[in-house]
Amino acid sequence: MKHTSHTRDVRFFSGLFYFFSVFIFLNAFNFQHNPPSGWYTQILPQNLPPLNDLTFQDSLTGYAITLQDADSIGYVIKTTNGGDNWIYILEEPQGRTFTDIEFLNAATGFVCTQWNRGTSRLYKTSNGGDTWELLNNPPTLFTYDDLCVLNESEIWAANDLGLEEVYFGRLTAQ
Repeated sequence: MKHTSHTRDVRFFSGLFYFFSVFIFLNAFNFQHNPPSGWYTQILPQNLPPLNDLTFQDSLTGYAITLQDADSIGYVIKTTNGGDNWIYILEEPQGRTFTDIEFLNAATGFVCTQWNRGTSRLYKTSNGGDTWELLNNPPTLFTYDDLCVLNESEIWAANDLGLEEVYFGRLTAQ
């Protein structure tokens, strides 16, 4: 079968059209409105001490706690845009290090500290971290290492006092 120049031109442009269709389809997923998925670096507030714990409620809202800075202040920070920006929502200026942060839902959360001066502290928020309430605290020299929040009125706290002895306490809201 003989091909005329018109047939060759149609086949050439048909192939070219197919190639560009595939090219445009594959590149459509790389435009700026559709950023690539995966890990990327996010910047925390300047001069923030190292993070100690992190929790997210959804893909946008998250909370983090820090170790102490040079002035013995620990921080709780919050993001509402997936970690692109963070705001300070709680400071612990008494030389206590935040050790755990747990949220039951978007509004109710708990954060605890180790003791450094006096006793540990346990805080509760009922409005997503806008304000924090200091809850009943354990005896002197107790330190919170980990929390398990079952509901608003039942929290289990763990404290590692050594390799063999672990103290578990049940805290109930008053």
